[in-house]
Amino acid sequence: YSSDESVMRLIGDPNGAPGILASKLREKQYGVLLLDEFEKASSKVHDLFLQIIDEGVFSDGGGNPVNARNTIIIATSNAGSSMIAQSVSNVTESVQNEKEIVSHIINSGIFKPELINRFDEVVLFHRLEKDHLRMIARLMIADLNKRMTEKSIVVQSNEQVIEFIIDKSFDANFGARNMNRFIQDTIEKSIAEAIIDKKISNGDSIYFSVKDDKLYLHKENREGVLG
Repeated sequence: YSSDESVMRLIGDPNGAPGILASKLREKQYGVLLLDEFEKASSKVHDLFLQIIDEGVFSDGGGNPVNARNTIIIATSNAGSSMIAQSVSNVTESVQNEKEIVSHIINSGIFKPELINRFDEVVLFHRLEKDHLRMIARLMIADLNKRMTEKSIVVQSNEQVIEFIIDKSFDANFGARNMNRFIQDTIEKSIAEAIIDKKISNGDSIYFSVKDDKLYLHKENREGVLG
């Protein structure tokens, strides 16, 4: 939604084409609207949400009112991320840091001050620490295990593999996204290849081990390395 024409995609056009935002709000008047990476949206999109947050209503492309008063709006942004990364390391100065960062974002022209002031709260996120990464990695493996149960295959997790995933994939500049890609490119790929080669099948329980800086796939009965 970085172009000015994106507003029409949200509210619809005068010829009757429905807008995504207008249609969704009419379908579900009570809900949560997440605006991811909001800083990338065009200034006209920002102005639209300034009106929505301020007045609680807006007009669609045909001039008909759309009610947004019962919608919770959450916007995420990487605006000022480099400054945030430096500032949030000192938790005791978080209140002062918040003011400085918001001023930096406004002075940079990323958001208008009136738009930021319409939000009830501005929350700064700390960098992920090792314990957080472990929790995220376990959740990702749990999600993989849930999908594999559809094939009656159980993926066992262990801390050695969790630490390996973190060490090989985490990048402070990209958060935990690389971890998910790493799991797809290594663990999921190994499982898929083992299924294709008929080295594992429905009903098997599998686990991974780390040796010589590599991941190895095993069956639960430890009959040997499969990949």
